[in-house]
Amino acid sequence: MIYVFVGEKGAREKASVMIKSLLAKKKDATLVRMAGDSLDAQELRFLAASQGLFSCNSIARIDGCFATRESATQIEPLLPALSASSNVFVLVDDKLLANDIKILKEYATEIKEYDSEQDKGKARNSGDTYFNIYSLTNAFAEREKRRAWLLYHEALASDIATEVVFWKLVWQTRVLLASYEGPAGLKAIGTGADFAKTERARAKWDRQELLAFHRRLLVLYHDFETFRSDPDLEFALERAILSI
Repeated sequence: MIYVFVGEKGAREKASVMIKSLLAKKKDATLVRMAGDSLDAQELRFLAASQGLFSCNSIARIDGCFATRESATQIEPLLPALSASSNVFVLVDDKLLANDIKILKEYATEIKEYDSEQDKGKARNSGDTYFNIYSLTNAFAEREKRRAWLLYHEALASDIATEVVFWKLVWQTRVLLASYEGPAGLKAIGTGADFAKTERARAKWDRQELLAFHRRLLVLYHDFETFRSDPDLEFALERAILSI
């Protein structure tokens, strides 16, 4: 399902209200936050198809996915899968071109626009905050242990589910391993990660270390049936981060 919120003066606040309401109704749902300038098509496809793999659905909020033509080009082919998914995708943008609205009308359950006088200033004062989880995965890739640990706790304090962090670290580890095959390796796993940046980070790891860390994460996955409700995963993942 896709819900679209558009407007510079209230869309963010309204989207937050809807998400909080959904989370209150679906106690086991996990919230995933993404930014349009760092979308990962492979991750979105996985999220769209993930119903039934876990005991709860996911709610994904994507800010600015139509802010640039590059991000719009990335998400447009995924709209049919997002629409058909039982997971909820909330798209938030300041503005949409007429053609974007036309495309979204084919797939969105609802499109809400907020640009009226009564909505002015609300988003600015709503207290809505956004934690960029890619700052954590970048710190992990660069083996900046202290910064990664601090960002991990910041993510948890921002209500990012532990399993969301878990899968991000799994994906980052796979990206680093794929970079051994050059730019073609990154392309093969469907990531848009910058090869030069990934190669610089990968140079700080031994290949066997990466493989061992990846295995460690997979063991964590098999050891915990319910990520969100089991506090032990939080501590196990913390220990893994402190081991880098």
